[in-house]
Amino acid sequence: MEFLILEFVLERGSRESSKTMSGKIEPRRSLRVAIVSILIFALGIISIVLGATSMFLGGRLTEDWASQLWVNFAVNGLIMLSGVTALIDICVGVIYLISGYLLLKGKNLEFGAVLALGMGLVSLFIFGIGGWWTLINNVVYKGIGVTYLRIILLGLIPMISGALGLTMQREEAKTVMGRRIRGFWEDFSHNKIGLVGATILFMYIGAAILTPVLSLGINPDQTDLADDLVPPEWLTVFNPSLNTLPRSTVYTLGWKLDNSSIPEFISSSSSYNVTMVGNETIFKFDQVTFPENKSICIVLNTDLFNYPYDPPRGGGFNVIFSARTDPNYYYKIGNATVSTSRALYNVEVNFTNPEQTFSIWDAEWYLNKLSYWRQGPETQMKLLPIILPPAQTRLLKTKQTFSVSLAADIYWASRMGYVDESGGVDPNGLARTLFSKPGNYSFKMYIFISPTTSAGTLRPVSFSLKVSSIKLTIRGLLWGVMGTDYQGQDVWARVVYGIKISLAIGLAASVVSILLGIVVGIVAGYLGGTVDELLMRVVDILLCLPSLPLLMVLVYIYGKNVWYIIILIAVFGWLGLSRVIRSQILSLRETAFVECASASGASRTYIMFRHLLPNVLPIIISDFVLSVPAAIMFEASLSFIGFGDPSTPTWGREFNRMWIEGGAFTHFSWWWILPPGIAISILCMAFVFLGHAVDEIVNPRLRRRR
Repeated sequence: MEFLILEFVLERGSRESSKTMSGKIEPRRSLRVAIVSILIFALGIISIVLGATSMFLGGRLTEDWASQLWVNFAVNGLIMLSGVTALIDICVGVIYLISGYLLLKGKNLEFGAVLALGMGLVSLFIFGIGGWWTLINNVVYKGIGVTYLRIILLGLIPMISGALGLTMQREEAKTVMGRRIRGFWEDFSHNKIGLVGATILFMYIGAAILTPVLSLGINPDQTDLADDLVPPEWLTVFNPSLNTLPRSTVYTLGWKLDNSSIPEFISSSSSYNVTMVGNETIFKFDQVTFPENKSICIVLNTDLFNYPYDPPRGGGFNVIFSARTDPNYYYKIGNATVSTSRALYNVEVNFTNPEQTFSIWDAEWYLNKLSYWRQGPETQMKLLPIILPPAQTRLLKTKQTFSVSLAADIYWASRMGYVDESGGVDPNGLARTLFSKPGNYSFKMYIFISPTTSAGTLRPVSFSLKVSSIKLTIRGLLWGVMGTDYQGQDVWARVVYGIKISLAIGLAASVVSILLGIVVGIVAGYLGGTVDELLMRVVDILLCLPSLPLLMVLVYIYGKNVWYIIILIAVFGWLGLSRVIRSQILSLRETAFVECASASGASRTYIMFRHLLPNVLPIIISDFVLSVPAAIMFEASLSFIGFGDPSTPTWGREFNRMWIEGGAFTHFSWWWILPPGIAISILCMAFVFLGHAVDEIVNPRLRRRR
């Protein structure tokens, strides 16, 4: 006992001597520490103000001034968080205030710097690692124009400040820290399992940072990239016969007027005009007198395009274009503009493949398709093919605007005659007929125009047509690195985007739960008495509650939001750690060095966080490393049973979509089933390897002799 007291006194004397010897540089170091601590203080205040402002505005977005202020923040690079989610900003701000206080206090400079560094890293993940490419391109940040403002303020700056804080320790502290780091690395570098885990983890972190690059620039929420549940394209390496399957292709074809179809009495008119504006072709003439009983047919063609594959799956293609027709003549009566119809017309679109030509659309059918569908004897119960008279005999006389999207629905199938025996749509038959074989394809448009009469007299004709380029979309039966899901979304992109989300969930939930466990365990173990009894009863109550059902209820009440899930996981993740730390503190508080510190006048807070905390760091580090995969698995479990955030592409959400909506297990879509499972397994395995290695290093009883 006397030896320990003498050692403690000599250590304090050595520290005082070191302070005296370094007195010339102490003021400069203190100034740097003060600047860094004030900066972190300011960031904490900014974060709290952001959170409070977000909560205030979030409840008033229906008011114009609040929504406009929200937009102004976003335009300047500061995306406000909505609703209760703004508590994240407030919690981050409180942690930065604590870090700044510890730095300014000086005695806990190392802990404060590590806290700022760690929280900055977590904030970087929470607020958008992996989205920087999109943010740089889409967010306008006046003055800097570099990236997302919250990432800079609450992520990068605190990380840099924390790293600077670690360099501002006294020389003896730096020496001790350097010795610790070198000793840890020497032990860790000889642990093969730990190195494997660290390598895997760094690969995942790199993938999170490079998400926009690794995802090949594909939006994970974009649908219809290819057909539903199609395998990856690299299968053609092992099965060359798959090369004939269609790939996702978009043909955009402009219209060209066939001048030979224009009658001379129209082409010679001064009002006749054909122009191209962007992707639109505009054809018009005004007050042209037609010969008696003369109807005309004007033709527009597209270029030939080559389709080199087998037919797509039924429903795996569509034809899109828009058209606006106007048969009216406009004139003024006083100050009013009056219109009168001076033409009868119809517009027909034909599709030509290497074998035959099909009439796939006309304006009169499009306006009356519901009536044609109901003509059968079993109205709306059994689909029947319809037989249409020629388009030039079915004329319209009113101004119309058409937004056309032809797909294998009931109307188009009945027009085209592709109805199966049960009276349903036969989309595969339609696809096989239209895309019968590889070759050259084209579209052709016919404009039928007839004059109207008044009291038996032909009236001059006015007509205009504005038609957009026609777009033919083929949804492929092979796609990308990992195929597609049931909505035609890219599986690879969704798995890659899930990396940053899983890391953010695991790190954020683990940091919060570890901090709670440290505070509760140390306070309960050192203070004892009523405080210990109260805190441990709270822990016992929470331990008795079934966490998964309770989380399901809370998520149901507060909403399926990934931030709520992080908070709830953190709330239930600190219980075991707090009990372990308390048991260690109960034995440590009776040791001689704690009694000496107390006898020398050290405060309870100083003893708890300066003397006791370093002695339980091995437990804390091991628990932190292992709590990250636990949090990731917890979120995946919640998402799998349907309580995850539906707007976030997490790996657990993917399994929920496979099971409930996508039919992946029914069709054994292995390219969708395996990647999320493999990704989450390897990431959790990396943390387990790291935890095993760290536990061997920091726990003397497990340390192996080499």
